[in-house]
Amino acid sequence: MERTNKGCSFPQSGTALSMTNDETVISEASVLVPLLQDQAPFACLSSPPLLRRSSLSNLRVRRICPSDFVEICSWVRSSRALQMVSSDDGDRLTPEILARWIAAAEREFVVARSSSDKAIGFCTLSRSEAPLPEGVIEFCHQVLNPWNISLHVSYHLCEAAKSFAHSHRFSSIVTRSLPSNRYALALARIEETREVTGKGPWATSPFRWFAFDMAQYQVGQRFSAYQYGLKGNTEHERIAQNLVC
Repeated sequence: MERTNKGCSFPQSGTALSMTNDETVISEASVLVPLLQDQAPFACLSSPPLLRRSSLSNLRVRRICPSDFVEICSWVRSSRALQMVSSDDGDRLTPEILARWIAAAEREFVVARSSSDKAIGFCTLSRSEAPLPEGVIEFCHQVLNPWNISLHVSYHLCEAAKSFAHSHRFSSIVTRSLPSNRYALALARIEETREVTGKGPWATSPFRWFAFDMAQYQVGQRFSAYQYGLKGNTEHERIAQNLVC
């Protein structure tokens, strides 16, 4: 059986996938400098690619389509990059792993360019990947096209997650990050989450856990540099400042 949404059909876990790849792109967040050496073709470049600038008006959020699977998997091409976004074992993200994420999720989101509908960001919301308390949902598996890294993409994913959590009456959104994932830690700081590592049996190491209280959420809140708190000189704010137009 297939679920459908806005003209896209996508398979349940276990359904065979048949897709072609029209472009090969590489790995996860390029702000994670040590990861760059793991990903071809970065090894062929004298320096990492410049971050693409994305505006809010050029992007839209939608559900996933079969044609997105190979594209999204092409962003995570090493075991180290996979460990940044998942507890799955493997030397890269595969369509089978991605299908498992989606099957375990309450909802998945794709950020795509409005003009081409090409995916450039992905995440899930799940209650099944950790023994969460009632009323709590987890923001999981955020992966970004490394040639289009921008806080505007993460903003769309975070706002879609908050909107879903709000409409389904969740009291908070939690997320986890490895201590070495500088982009995820920066995003947690910018989103004004509070750290809850060790505050429950689910919030355990080796991850750092963060929570966003849905009481803070304002429907239709607009993106701005001020909203994202880019006003200090901490390392996380400096990382974020390089990712926003």
